Amino acid sequence: DRYRKDPYEIEHIWPNRFDRYKGEFHHETDFQIHRNKLGGLLLLPRSVNGRLGAKPYEYKLECYLKQNMLAQSLHPQAYKNNPGADWLVKTDLPFEPYKGFSREELDKRQELYRQICERVWDPNRLLAIDPDA
Repeated sequence: DRYRKDPYEIEHIWPNRFDRYKGEFHHETDFQIHRNKLGGLLLLPRSVNGRLGAKPYEYKLECYLKQNMLAQSLHPQAYKNNPGADWLVKTDLPFEPYKGFSREELDKRQELYRQICERVWDPNRLLAIDPDA
């Protein structure tokens, strides 16, 4: 079973390197709080996550293109000639690629995740599901 051999782990898009983000945060605590927001996280196989380590976003971005659709959606190439990503373009969710990943992009990604959660757990949608289907 592939998932037992290479289980998923939480990937922080930002490495734990406050020195790289001093221009965006006054205190390391603020950086840590922001870094751990859902918008700054992905699920990746352990083997991939381990290889990425503290590498900068620009390096990680190329690796994300080979992963699940949520990770791929960070890369501009995911939106071009990719039949698997058609739903990204067709949805009205604010998916967009990012060449860099600053505090502003993390905040946008946080909002995207919030909107995804609203749709997934929408009570009207959940009540409409036929339990016998």
